[in-house]
Amino acid sequence: MLDPNLPAPVFDDTFYKLSRPGVMIGTEAPTTHRPPDKCFTTSGVLVKDRAGNFFITVASHDVGHYITHPRNGNRIVGTLIATIRGPEIGLVRLHNVLYTNTTFESPEGIVPKFTRLGSSSDRLTFEPVCLNSPFTGHLEGNVVMHSVKITVPPGSTSSPRYVLYQWQWMGQGPWIPPQSTGCHEGVNGSAIWNDGGVVVGLYQYVITQGFFAGLSVAVHASHLADAGFTLVWDRVEERLTS
Repeated sequence: MLDPNLPAPVFDDTFYKLSRPGVMIGTEAPTTHRPPDKCFTTSGVLVKDRAGNFFITVASHDVGHYITHPRNGNRIVGTLIATIRGPEIGLVRLHNVLYTNTTFESPEGIVPKFTRLGSSSDRLTFEPVCLNSPFTGHLEGNVVMHSVKITVPPGSTSSPRYVLYQWQWMGQGPWIPPQSTGCHEGVNGSAIWNDGGVVVGLYQYVITQGFFAGLSVAVHASHLADAGFTLVWDRVEERLTS
């Protein structure tokens, strides 16, 4: 619950003709997550698979089959095509929507330029990072630790999957309402990048209770690279069609 003594948050639900990382998207929450309901989350980065197909990333645990206009739930702008299991990264094919990987400028007027996805061969560092979402605007923080989760699909005889996460401090604290510091659940899916423009993570959730309260967790972007996806890093605007 929001603190009544704090100013109400302002969410950017503009429908941009040229969409980009950090834009609000609407969706019907998946029934496996909670009863079907309208919810809002954040668009990720534009990627390309080995066959040359374009997708944007989303937090798959927070989206339904269709992605819609944030102000008009009847206007479908994309379809969830697949999910990378384990890291739970959703891949959305857009419907006649222009998309660029140039996100919004920082308060200092700097426009971040993404260069590539993080790789499994990159050193794991404790570095400054940024994100931009319609629920927070520009946020800066620092990676404070990494962790690995071992997952085995139910009933599967396949090898375990290792999912790499990074934990960052973005100014949150257990004594501060999460929404007042940008930890609204709609931030899920936001791209997180470092000073070199490398997209190192995709925001998943914030911890609000317990010893780690105040830290937010992101799945490492190397899972996208390992699955054969590359960042569409230049500023060419692609028209994507279903």
